Amino acid sequence: MKKLTFLLSISFMFLCVIVGGNSVGAQELTKKEVDGSSLVNDEIQIDKNLSLEEIFDNYELEVLDESEFAELSSEVGVLNFESKEDFHKFLIEAESQPAEIHGDIFLDAKYQLLKNNDQIGIAAGSNMTRTHSYSSSTWMGATLTLTGTYNIYSYNSFRSITEGSASTRFSGFTVGLSWTETNKGVNIASNGQSAYTWAEGTVGYVIFIEGIGTVYERPTDIYFTYHI
Repeated sequence: MKKLTFLLSISFMFLCVIVGGNSVGAQELTKKEVDGSSLVNDEIQIDKNLSLEEIFDNYELEVLDESEFAELSSEVGVLNFESKEDFHKFLIEAESQPAEIHGDIFLDAKYQLLKNNDQIGIAAGSNMTRTHSYSSSTWMGATLTLTGTYNIYSYNSFRSITEGSASTRFSGFTVGLSWTETNKGVNIASNGQSAYTWAEGTVGYVIFIEGIGTVYERPTDIYFTYHI
């Protein structure tokens, strides 16, 4: 990893250009800035003797260059920390968040009743499309939602999932946060009675601390099994 002592001077030139007594970098930060220190759990115990460079090393963080930080902060905002102690506590909290979000979804009660009723009310040999979502709120208030859309073949009381697709959405309080989807899909069981719906990605925390911009990334999988 690039040495902080070297890159701090680069970050300082970029973020602390003084024009008429004002810091250009500071003015840009306040457009989409969250006080990261206000999110910290003060009860978390840390080693106060760790330097900022050691914290970066421990969490394998990279110092962003000027263009990377400018692009990210303009898109999603930034979490600004007043001290390395608050920054370290935040990382411990972020590291403790679940890496997997999962559950099960069953076909609506309405359709369960239809499935077990001789008078189905749906034309034999027809297809219907069903969409279901599974959501989970992160500890900072953002919500990650996985949606599955399924084609279901129906013949009398018989049901079978024939195909499906998946999509994700990141919503709610997302200032300073990003979601990068890396993979997704729907795996249908051989009997067509369930569909494993999944997505893989990374939640990113855009951080500004002591004149340095970085991103902490937390790999996160979200999935559910849809049963008919």
